[in-house]
Amino acid sequence: MLQENVAAARHKIAQTVKPHILVFEFFGTALLVYGYQVSNKAAFAFPLAYFMGWMLSYHITGAEFNPAISLASFIVNKQWHKGKQLAFTIIAQYLGSLFGIFMVFILLKYQGNYIIYPD
Repeated sequence: MLQENVAAARHKIAQTVKPHILVFEFFGTALLVYGYQVSNKAAFAFPLAYFMGWMLSYHITGAEFNPAISLASFIVNKQWHKGKQLAFTIIAQYLGSLFGIFMVFILLKYQGNYIIYPD
């Protein structure tokens, strides 16, 4: 009985929350954070990182990559029935930004001319 309830709950979550969207939002946000930090204020690097992420995931997720944009899109399109998807997408975006910051820290920690700490 318990296993059937757990299986039914997993099936219901899988129907309402699409995991591939969460993966694209996670890595897209991580790419943007990484691109912004590594660009070192170069004029072309951050837009290039955003464009690459947008091209890879626009057809799948809409390439929002920002919790504020996700919330605005949710409100403007009046998609009230997709509240769970919005919550999980925002969580994936926040976790993706933390992952991007972590990757910047790990990859650029020992470079002599790059400052990763605030002034």
